[in-house]
Amino acid sequence: MSGSLGTNAKTIENWLVKSGDQVLGPFSSEQIGQKLLGREVAIIDEVCLPQGRCRLIRDEPHFASVVEEARKTLMNAREETEISGYTSTPMVPADSDFTPTPVAQTTHVSSNSSGQNAGLVGANAPVGQIRDAEFVETSSDETANSDSAESSSSFKQFGLRGRAKAGMSRQVIATWAIAGFVVIGALYMVFFNTKKVPEGRVVASLDFERSVASADRAWQRGDFGTAEKLYAQANRTKPLQLEVVTRLAPLMVQLDGQTVEAKRLLVDAQKANDPNANPRLFNEMQLGFALAHLYSGEYQDAETILKTAQSESSFVADFNLGMLAYMSQNFEEAAQQFARAGDAPIALFMRIRALASLPKKRGGRKEAGTLLATLTKTQYDFNQEAQLLSAALLLENGNKKGALARARMVLESDPEMTSNHWHDPLLFQTPANWKSLLGVCRRLNDGLKSNVTRGLLALCLGRAGNGEEAMRILNEGLASSGEDPLLQAVNAQLLYNSARDEDARAALRMALRREPVPVLARIVKARLCTRHNELACAEEEWKVLAAVNGPQKLAAQVGLAQIYAKRGDVADAQDLAAKALALSPRYKPALSLREGGSEK
Repeated sequence: MSGSLGTNAKTIENWLVKSGDQVLGPFSSEQIGQKLLGREVAIIDEVCLPQGRCRLIRDEPHFASVVEEARKTLMNAREETEISGYTSTPMVPADSDFTPTPVAQTTHVSSNSSGQNAGLVGANAPVGQIRDAEFVETSSDETANSDSAESSSSFKQFGLRGRAKAGMSRQVIATWAIAGFVVIGALYMVFFNTKKVPEGRVVASLDFERSVASADRAWQRGDFGTAEKLYAQANRTKPLQLEVVTRLAPLMVQLDGQTVEAKRLLVDAQKANDPNANPRLFNEMQLGFALAHLYSGEYQDAETILKTAQSESSFVADFNLGMLAYMSQNFEEAAQQFARAGDAPIALFMRIRALASLPKKRGGRKEAGTLLATLTKTQYDFNQEAQLLSAALLLENGNKKGALARARMVLESDPEMTSNHWHDPLLFQTPANWKSLLGVCRRLNDGLKSNVTRGLLALCLGRAGNGEEAMRILNEGLASSGEDPLLQAVNAQLLYNSARDEDARAALRMALRREPVPVLARIVKARLCTRHNELACAEEEWKVLAAVNGPQKLAAQVGLAQIYAKRGDVADAQDLAAKALALSPRYKPALSLREGGSEK
């Protein structure tokens, strides 16, 4: 069918779907794919197998390809209704790192740009750019020639000029009716003035407060899917509250690509609230506008807003302005903006990319190398991506042996390390994802031509959502080196991501056959055992990984903590979670364990 699950996914016949308070099914994989594309279910609905753990459809690897197709369908539909008239900035090519192409003057906008200031606070905010169909009121002055108007219009008009004579009689009747309602209303108020606030209103208020509190906790631990559902529930109970809208809107953009809907929500909230009541939240609202513009490709409008918000929210505004400069191939300005954003790993990583993309004579590569050493030695977040850039830099300098060693380190890292870290949903992250790093992976494979770099390219393609090409490249390597443990470890990871668990087990048997066993093989085995509730098997592998210092230690500590929590060993689980957070304070699985698990 259109939106198939891909050649690597098997059809499963007994999926259950949890949508709101309903549990639907069982359905086959194909049926769920059809329902996703037909919008009968959403990617933020939950799916599970009987006796299995439920997860959001978008997070279930089995449906990765059809979720991507559903997103593209939504994006195409959105483009048809998106607001026109914006100036776009050209995206930087995926392989721009270390080999920048000279470009003509870009369309990057200066601080005194005359672009439309969409979404800004106050009277200058062009909220009319985003609106539904309007009813236009006609002035009573237009009815001067009432006789001719009567003869040309025999139908009733609502909200417009009607027939004059009929209007007179209706006006008298309406006046008496209104007076009657006022009297009845006054008597009602007198009679019930000693009554308490209706119970339903109290319950709704409590529901709102509970939803917001639960959503805030989910946000803080990085469970953004749950947070989005709870904020949406709170917004239905008590619409357009700033503390809800400022978080719901960016989640709508980041998780579901709903840029138009997010803008409309922000516009409505902007109209409904006093900008002086809470300047901080109004500034966050502007950052939400900017994020929606960025994901819609409306870069000029995003830049105008970000420069206005920059003084109030320096990190988000500085970082996103850096992303704009980077996509415009203005790498020097991008590096400066990322430096202003501070030393958060994502900002440091993008600063390295910008510096490495400068022409050699500008000397950016030396500074990039220094920053890479800092990032790879001190951070877990973006560690794997930094190792990849380091390998590319070594290859460019002619150090093939060093580049190959770094490429192997990338493969020996936890593939989920960066995605398991907390990143502010207001950040525009597309230029930092693995799809944007494909050019680096391809150059390493072309330059080194080894099983290590072939496996690395397959892993990069899988992380970028191109599973078909990933398996093709991997199978080419396995055809000549079928017993290579690292290639089999990558094979197991891709199969695990596609929910082909039995095939993943077969690949793991090959990967674990030789010493030294690849770290990646142990990570995949531990997670596969955990998925099937084989806790003793998972514990054995995590203990081996936890005993060795390296990037895998973080995942191993949390993996063990999760096992202890399932067994009821709360103290040991909390102790390990605390140790993990000492290594990396924003590691989402550890944040969830510290809180005692995610809320549903």
